[in-house]
Amino acid sequence: MNWKTFGSFAGKFMIAHTVTYLVVGAAAYQFLTKPFYEGPEAIFAVFMRSPAEPESWKHVMTWFIPAQLLRGLLIAAVFIPFYDLLCSWSWRKRWLTIASFYMVIGCWACAVAAPGTIEGLVYNKPVFTPYVHLKVQPELLFQGGLMAAWVARWMKRR
Repeated sequence: MNWKTFGSFAGKFMIAHTVTYLVVGAAAYQFLTKPFYEGPEAIFAVFMRSPAEPESWKHVMTWFIPAQLLRGLLIAAVFIPFYDLLCSWSWRKRWLTIASFYMVIGCWACAVAAPGTIEGLVYNKPVFTPYVHLKVQPELLFQGGLMAAWVARWMKRR
């Protein structure tokens, strides 16, 4: 593995992650989770910055892109030892592998008590009902699947 290959792979991951996170997240916000951030049932606003608080939301707007680019870089760094193996597989197998790792380790099994995670089911207060945990799943699944499909498509089969 050389730095040029890593740079290319990392750049692709950074772009795919950041774009899919932004697009899928914006759609999910509008169609699925907006009531959790704004309004009388804004349970996420208790522990997260929200567009309902413009001064606080400026921080998100300033750091959103740099944070997602960093996340993409870190995800690429984890996958780079498996780069040659992934390239030897079909697009479908690459996609399923990347998406599965991202969903299982990065979402469901992560050690963060966030809605949609196993830890969240254990540690979140009862206001975070099973409905809330299920309501965030489409965003997680679609963004992870789309990002993985994009990266898998960019990788060349050897």
